[in-house]
Amino acid sequence: MKVITLDEDRLRLEVADFAIEYIKAMKIKSLYVVGVASAGIPIAKLFCDAVESSVNVSVGSVQCQRPSTQLKKEAGMKSKLMLLAFRLAPYYVLDNLRKIEHFVLSRRKGVSSTREVTGASVDWTACIAADRVLVIDDAIDSGVSMKTVLEYLTKRIAVDTLDSFAVVATQAEPVIEADYTLYENILIRFPWSLDYHKK
Repeated sequence: MKVITLDEDRLRLEVADFAIEYIKAMKIKSLYVVGVASAGIPIAKLFCDAVESSVNVSVGSVQCQRPSTQLKKEAGMKSKLMLLAFRLAPYYVLDNLRKIEHFVLSRRKGVSSTREVTGASVDWTACIAADRVLVIDDAIDSGVSMKTVLEYLTKRIAVDTLDSFAVVATQAEPVIEADYTLYENILIRFPWSLDYHKK
């Protein structure tokens, strides 16, 4: 599996291109964007920045993350040495570590499909009034987080106004697919990734 690195400029351009095309295709006047915390929030903001002059757009967030993300953050907090290793290791080494992690996580039996939303910052009045609601996340791996957030939202808004977008879908058969993706079957190193090197 290939690993690519998206720096801030490239990510901004690619999300902006998608955002502009999405607004044109939907022909809407108002949009409510929900970023899946934590990595979906900066992407949601990039999306909103790209279209705020052409559509009435508001943004909120919902907290739902993979267990492995929290484990990596906890390990990073406990071990400054590990973070230093991530910062110093060349990308070809880190790419192989990402591939191994992806291989292990994608083959785990019994991945929990019952995650709960642990927090939400949503203006329900604006969300319900919007022509469309777009849920944004950085990646769909198992699809469990996106599915959980979509189910949470559909208890409060009409399903036919709801779309989903992820920059990347890393697996061929997640439990739910995003309506829109920029990449499929690759791994992406984002500017906020623990192993991202600023240039």
